[in-house]
Amino acid sequence: MLNENDHLHIEKIKSVNNFTVGLFNDGNLYAWGKNENGAMGIRKNLGVKTDDYAYIPTPIVRDNFEPEKVVDFDVGYNTLVLLTGTQFC
Repeated sequence: MLNENDHLHIEKIKSVNNFTVGLFNDGNLYAWGKNENGAMGIRKNLGVKTDDYAYIPTPIVRDNFEPEKVVDFDVGYNTLVLLTGTQFC
């Protein structure tokens, strides 16, 4: 759950149909709205069942693309698409 002491802000936000996704300055994606057919990428173990509503910004599980960071994203009808990448210094 987001906490006001985390000093997070939204760098990019997109909304479609019944859900919204935000990329925060910590590199994490959060989604809220209707998780229709799992479109938001959040799972039951986060307390949101498929087709349930997430009333607060809920983190999107990163298990499938760790240690990559989300560089960009887009949303479509019941769809969330991520662009990931590793930044080398």
